Amino acid sequence: MASSALPALFPAVKIHREYFGDGAMRQTSPMSAALHLGAEKLLVVGVSGRRNLGSLTVQRANTVYSPSIAQIFAQLLNSAFVDSMEEDIDMMQRFNSFTEDMSETKRQQLHVRPVEVLVISPSVHFDEVAVNHVSSLPKSMRLFLKTIGATRPSGGASVASYLLFEASYCQDLMRHGYEDCLAQEDKVRNFLR
Repeated sequence: MASSALPALFPAVKIHREYFGDGAMRQTSPMSAALHLGAEKLLVVGVSGRRNLGSLTVQRANTVYSPSIAQIFAQLLNSAFVDSMEEDIDMMQRFNSFTEDMSETKRQQLHVRPVEVLVISPSVHFDEVAVNHVSSLPKSMRLFLKTIGATRPSGGASVASYLLFEASYCQDLMRHGYEDCLAQEDKVRNFLR
């Protein structure tokens, strides 16, 4: 429960003598712990569909209203939980390219090694899925989300995706995750061998 205790949204959880919340708020390099422990391979299950955009040009829509409180809060949450992982993945891929051009002797001198990384990114945006499940929340929570603009798919619904622990939403995400993994079945099998 402490791992899902997002500050300002859920209370910290007491474990023995101390209180704990979600550590990702300060985790600027999410893969570093595994690397420091000697990992040679990393299977990363992402939570952002942005990695699938590749080099596509994103069409910008003309905005009529200023961002809602939910959109601003969603940006803060995404910068804490999503952006650091994406930056870490990009950095790891650049580092691997760099080390592959080194001789084995140079790698040993610098104590570096390439680390195999497989990323499974969702084919859907969680906020778009969340909008379809807001109705499963208690009435008071629905009213709160509507008031702050978190029921609109245009950005505010990202906050709802952080708050939804309802079975229907979780099952929908698991179904999408299963399908996304199956779409890369051969890569996953080769990676795990």
